[in-house]
Amino acid sequence: MILGCIADDFTGATDLANTLTRRGMHTVQTIGIPKGAAPEADAIVVALKSRTIPAAEAVAQSLDACRWLKAHGAKQIFFKYCSTFDSTDDGNIGPVADALLDELKTNFTIACPAFPENGRTIYLGHLFVGGDLLSDSSMRNHPLTPMKDANLVRVLARQSKHKTGLVPYKTVKAGAPAIAEAFAMLEQQGVRHAIVDALEDKDLENIGAASSGLPLITGGSGIAIGLPANYRVARL
Repeated sequence: MILGCIADDFTGATDLANTLTRRGMHTVQTIGIPKGAAPEADAIVVALKSRTIPAAEAVAQSLDACRWLKAHGAKQIFFKYCSTFDSTDDGNIGPVADALLDELKTNFTIACPAFPENGRTIYLGHLFVGGDLLSDSSMRNHPLTPMKDANLVRVLARQSKHKTGLVPYKTVKAGAPAIAEAFAMLEQQGVRHAIVDALEDKDLENIGAASSGLPLITGGSGIAIGLPANYRVARL
């Protein structure tokens, strides 16, 4: 196994597994943490049901999944959540991401729920659903996780105990080396979570390439578009 994935719901886990498979990775999805030996695969997606449970429980389940994946050979961990970033001001995205950073003993990760194929794009840190800001979409009135703020930098900053920053579209459009340079600069500034703009699949491919050395990636299924190419290069 190369990539170990933790998904916060079953439907999203299936979507992620499909994205990775379409891009050439042998992927296995499990419901919960498997018992015994890991199945043979390039990527394993552990489907949890942690999106709307209390944050402490979501953290505990996600850490258990992370430890199992690392124990069975995962070289990189991917925390997958919904492309609408839906969660409350208390979590669960921020607390889980914070805990995974600590568990993996790393100082920086990205947050990119963009999925252009499904109309989810990010510009200047603001999440759009089709042509509408997230806060103007139907998600505004979600019964469990109403999203009334489209600025993901603000949303994640309210959930995390760490500093949140932004990689703007101008940088993303410049390609993978520019994105990687922005990551390094933000980390030097003490930023631990970087929202990354993306408007099209090519952006996700470049973000994926720039993220090849990150122990932890967080995002929606779309960001997985850019990951399989990294592993093909690593095998050469």
